[in-house]
Amino acid sequence: MSSGFIKFVITLLVLLVVFLPGSSWPRLLGCGRGLSG
Repeated sequence: MSSGFIKFVITLLVLLVVFLPGSSWPRLLGCGRGLSG
């Protein structure tokens, strides 16, 4: 069960890295901070 979860997390991270350009990470983090704060 834990191995399936690990595979899911790795796949999610890979998809994020593939589909999001590097320049979008600061914006994403900024939006996350703005929404949370």
